Amino acid sequence: MVDILITIFQLVFTLVCFVSPFVIVGVIIFLVIKKKNKTETSQNTLQTKNTHGVPIYHSATNQQPVQQSPIEHEVYKDEIDEFYENTICPYRAKYLLTKNEWYFYKALKQIADEKNLVILAKIRMADLVEVNVADKNQWSTYFNKISRKHIDFALALPDNLKIVLLVELDDNTHNEKQYERDRFIESVYKKTGYKLLRVHNTKNLKEKIETLL
Repeated sequence: MVDILITIFQLVFTLVCFVSPFVIVGVIIFLVIKKKNKTETSQNTLQTKNTHGVPIYHSATNQQPVQQSPIEHEVYKDEIDEFYENTICPYRAKYLLTKNEWYFYKALKQIADEKNLVILAKIRMADLVEVNVADKNQWSTYFNKISRKHIDFALALPDNLKIVLLVELDDNTHNEKQYERDRFIESVYKKTGYKLLRVHNTKNLKEKIETLL
């Protein structure tokens, strides 16, 4: 009986020793294939973040947003909502005009009311003029010159908001760089048909405006 058990044990041991390498190799191959499939899946859908830190999903092949199911879309919307609700806001509201500009505005409004005109404030230069060149590189160059500039006030017709006079309130701290900026602005407005009045205060403001209207 003991001899039989020993023989069976030897057979089992031999079988295990023979089969084990194949089992181990099989397991290794299985794990490698599984890892490869997981990597390809993750590469096909990349999760990036926009400039605000909100996750955006893209296809790795063409960098286009991945088509999402309605449920996935709702989850994505929830992520965006949660992000902006929980993020500390580094901004706060401010007055449109400075104290000096506000005092000037009140004086200007009296004149505008008498002339049946409306006042527009803090208008971007790029909203008043546009670049008129076909070349894209030149367009960008010229647009950058006006994109961050604005005019303090404008007098316009109430019916169609056609601007009849631009008013720039200058301070007393003009240097060479500021002078060059002013000359550029004056040149552009003149060549595009706008009338521009530059003042430092409200002294004789009505007379100066009537001269240009």
